Amino acid sequence: MARSLLTVMRAAINGFSLDGEVPLLTLEYQHSTIAPIRVVHNTEDITSNGNLYKAMPFDAKMMNEEQGTLPTSQISYYDMDLELTTLIRSITPDNPIKVKGRLLLASQPDNDQVTSWTWTVLETIWNSERAVTMKIGPRAVLKTQFPIHTVDPGKCPGIFGGKIT
Repeated sequence: MARSLLTVMRAAINGFSLDGEVPLLTLEYQHSTIAPIRVVHNTEDITSNGNLYKAMPFDAKMMNEEQGTLPTSQISYYDMDLELTTLIRSITPDNPIKVKGRLLLASQPDNDQVTSWTWTVLETIWNSERAVTMKIGPRAVLKTQFPIHTVDPGKCPGIFGGKIT
């Protein structure tokens, strides 16, 4: 069975009337060690909600529809600046980068028009020194190991079917 979220999202995007407007995808990279880095898929910088988004071309692929996996998307940069390159190279599994994406109209950059989301960078694939493809999506918290606790049956007899004395 296909994911209904993707079907609903595509219907919303396709049903969204642009009337000659230009849609913009903004991405905000958040990490505990630096100030947020904001980029927009555009030819010139924009200001949205008081924040400056630097123009930087990138390719974005919508989420996958594979069953048995969490939805993921891909973002590819072919000529990144040094600040974003340094941030992406600093990714560790215990301190990942969050990516906040927003789709808005160029004429109304302060209004979120279609959708917004916050996901985590799950994987990076370096194609060259300044070109990278990132797989982003929700963290798989169900696969995260839970701390193991030792239970003594003598102290918890009801759980193990023992006699209560």
